[in-house]
Amino acid sequence: MERPIAYDKLAREDRFVRMRARDVAQLKLEQGLPPFPDLASRESIKERAHGILVGELQAMEGAGRTVCDFPDAPWEFTLDMARQVWDESRHVEIYLRLLEHLDGYAGEFPETTILWRCACAEDAAARVAGVNRGLEGLACDVFNQLVHIARRMGDPILERAVEFVLADEITHVRMGSKWLTRLTEGDPERRRRAIGGREPRARGPGV
Repeated sequence: MERPIAYDKLAREDRFVRMRARDVAQLKLEQGLPPFPDLASRESIKERAHGILVGELQAMEGAGRTVCDFPDAPWEFTLDMARQVWDESRHVEIYLRLLEHLDGYAGEFPETTILWRCACAEDAAARVAGVNRGLEGLACDVFNQLVHIARRMGDPILERAVEFVLADEITHVRMGSKWLTRLTEGDPERRRRAIGGREPRARGPGV
């Protein structure tokens, strides 16, 4: 199996369009729109939900690659990553349904690949630092914000669905902290590289 896989080789239906996040932001600014979803309208919430959907999809793919890419890792690490694949697949299903609830659909907005590029680190410790502790930690803040907005809007479907996913994300952050510590035990230089983001990343056209 090819390792690592560049973002442009991820299997997708034709309805998905990939763009770099900064290019999406620039295009929106040129159209007089906020560069990022401000969550001030249902349309903006739909755009954010779409961004989360593709993030969950890439998280599922990334955790699956981690299972395959590190055959010499501790068995418990592989098991935790396999469990995370299952969690992320449920999250994809949830956000597909949420998009329908918000009158949206997969592929309505561009797909950015920040999460996948973090999931291509050559070191397992750098992967859990970048994805589990970093991006999923930030996702917890976003999900908390969405829960409060949904509550104010009186949308119990959005509120409960996001709360359900948030519970899993918290465990993924804890998992990342646990494995960052265990994988770098006795090797402070490896830990420093993992946390500092100095791991080489897979590069493809436009990355």
